[in-house]
Amino acid sequence: MLRFRSKEQVDFYRENGYLAPFNAVETSDVEAMCDDLSTFELKEGIKESQIIVKGHLCFRRSFEFSRYPKISLSPSVVSL
Repeated sequence: MLRFRSKEQVDFYRENGYLAPFNAVETSDVEAMCDDLSTFELKEGIKESQIIVKGHLCFRRSFEFSRYPKISLSPSVVSL
C-alpha cells in the first residue's frame, strides 16, 4: 500500500484530529470543481452552500475528490 503521509503527520493527525496543509488535488482539478459550482449557481439561481444535502452526492467531481488516495487518511493511519 502506498503511503502519502509520514509517521510524524499520522501522529499529528491522531493527536489533533486534523492534518493540514498538504497538496492532495491538482490545481486543474480544483479549478474544474470551482467551475462546476459556478455553473450550478448560475443555472439553479442558488449558491451551492444553500443546498441541504451532501455535496458529494450532487457533484460528481466532489465525490471523486472524496475518493482521492491522498485525501483519505484511513489506509495509512490504520497501517502504521
